[in-house]
Amino acid sequence: MIALIADHLWQSTLFALAAALVCFAHRRNRAQTRYLLWLATSIKFLVPFGALVALGGWSEWRPSVPVPPFELVTTLETLSQPFTGAAPVTVATPLPASTAVVSGSGLLMGAWALGTLAMLALWRVRWRRVAGIVATARPIVDGREFEHLRHLERAMNRKRPLAILSTSSWMEPAVFGIFRPVLVWPSKIDGRLSASQSAAIIAHEVAHVRRRDNLWAAIHQLVQSLFWFHPLLWWLSARLIDERERACDEEVVRLGSQPAVYAESLLRTCEFCVDSSPVCAAGVTGSDLKRRIERIMRNEAGVTLTAWRRFGLAAAACAAIALPLAIGAILSAPVLRAQSQAITEATPRFDAASIKRNTGGAIASVGSRILPDGSFTATNLTLRQLIRLFYQLQDAQLIGAPSWIDDERYDIQARPAQRVTTDQARMMGRALLADRFTLRSHPETRVLPVYALVHARADRRLGPGLKETPPEECAKQPEFDGRGPLPCGVIQFGAGQLNSRATTMESLAGTLMNGGSFTGIDRIVVDRTGLTGNYGFQLRFQAVGRGGGPPVNDSGQPSERPSLFTALQEELGLKLDPQRAPIEVLVIDSIDRPTEN
Repeated sequence: MIALIADHLWQSTLFALAAALVCFAHRRNRAQTRYLLWLATSIKFLVPFGALVALGGWSEWRPSVPVPPFELVTTLETLSQPFTGAAPVTVATPLPASTAVVSGSGLLMGAWALGTLAMLALWRVRWRRVAGIVATARPIVDGREFEHLRHLERAMNRKRPLAILSTSSWMEPAVFGIFRPVLVWPSKIDGRLSASQSAAIIAHEVAHVRRRDNLWAAIHQLVQSLFWFHPLLWWLSARLIDERERACDEEVVRLGSQPAVYAESLLRTCEFCVDSSPVCAAGVTGSDLKRRIERIMRNEAGVTLTAWRRFGLAAAACAAIALPLAIGAILSAPVLRAQSQAITEATPRFDAASIKRNTGGAIASVGSRILPDGSFTATNLTLRQLIRLFYQLQDAQLIGAPSWIDDERYDIQARPAQRVTTDQARMMGRALLADRFTLRSHPETRVLPVYALVHARADRRLGPGLKETPPEECAKQPEFDGRGPLPCGVIQFGAGQLNSRATTMESLAGTLMNGGSFTGIDRIVVDRTGLTGNYGFQLRFQAVGRGGGPPVNDSGQPSERPSLFTALQEELGLKLDPQRAPIEVLVIDSIDRPTEN
């Protein structure tokens, strides 16, 4: 949790620095432009970059050709990883788990929560203080000094007149309320302002209402309360108030008030209510008053945005939203990568290998196995099956192969000089293909049709036949002797049935794809359920007959079971969603028949 918050903070800080550069570039434009930029920066703290990336991953959009190269996808995956998780920290004498939680993240989260509650409580107290003043104020139905207000309302075509309340407190003239604001006018100020000065102050408050400044101020207050410990938010609050008041000042002058009259009205208002602090209301005395007076007297209205500048800001706003969405769509696209590594002289080889042509045909015994010591045996396998086995590919990922790799079959016996792992044995198998079959290949990324294994229900509820297996059931399991329960990680596959006590959704997707002769699935299947852990299931469906014939049951008789697609939805709560996705394929450049030995 702490890592996620830290990542969000540095990303939002980077966004704020970019906004500061844009504001600097627009320093001669109207204050409203800079205010909107700072407001967007504040709201960004409520929208984590990761949330937009995730939203892009949930969308139905997928990148179309040209497909991003493998290097770009890898780079995006790297950038999407948190900085805080880049390198683990090794502690010589670790504290007990309970002590570490209390002294570490628990204390930080507790301090954060207390600070947020304190900020919200302080804001609530100030709100109630102003609300108390408003509650005791009396409404003003009519008044000669407010004729200018009604004129402004008619000019703005306001359907609901702004309510005016008179108070005897020393509160400055201000607009209070978020959705139904009211103008609070101190009765004691009436004798201090002339009619033109009162009109200027009223115009300032009407500008606040039209801009909905109280609503945006409340949103920023929420952001500042959540991230009270970040100094950038306090600096950003000052920028928002400064540009907000300057934007209202520009609006007042634009509506016809004389700069000298307006500046004097601000000074007299500040003399009247020097001790007031309406934090929860938009008044007239915010920001640096000296600088405001200087700007008003110089009549610095700001330059209107040109068409190119408006286009640039709109493009930047769209990019800020579209970029993380696109990254999420790219990263969540079911990319299967061909396990292709360059075969060099340094690649380990089998110590001894025998390759012989098998003339028994497809109906003879077929099988392959990598033994625990790394030895490899294959009986009656085609060259396509060997390539798929060693490179961990599916048929659709093998491009450019000659037709004879599906016709000719081979028996192979190979053993390493010493015990190796399964992955090392597969690398030796690739070297064997390169040496004895002169296989030359290279990876490419292409857009191919796939099936995405996803949730069938919008609420992501699982079907009655799919149950999560507790981890303790797989902690210790006996050797499988063919009679007891299936071991964890094993899927029992037959004509029209899939059984497992505990396996991953990734394994289920692979089994659905590899069982094309019975399932009829002719596409790559990728797991996009988001489910982790192991799940047990018993799936019954119509198996495709041999040679594409009618559906059959386990005994080879005509079947009345539902189709695989229907059974997945009804029994497991999953479905196969047809999509197109970037898939890394292995392109065969050249390959030859081997010399037997």
